[in-house]
Amino acid sequence: MLNPPQISFGFINTNIQDQYLTEGIVVAILIFIGFMGMAFVYEATKNVYNPSYATKLLAVGLILTIIAVILLHWLLIQKAPWLFRATR
Repeated sequence: MLNPPQISFGFINTNIQDQYLTEGIVVAILIFIGFMGMAFVYEATKNVYNPSYATKLLAVGLILTIIAVILLHWLLIQKAPWLFRATR
């Protein structure tokens, strides 16, 4: 199959030129989650004299940032799968 069927979600417009409102809201929320993760990582650097609290902040910040990056990448794959197709 040259073009396998993609799973389509109602809030993702597969046209690269268009965007639904809900798609923009979901992306904005994910960017905010990634920003909050980086803010937690920054706060962990300010609590160097309280190692258990700093470790918790660092762990939560890294988890939030990684989740946001993975989900944003997944949304981009759903939006434009032709960007990530392997060439033969």
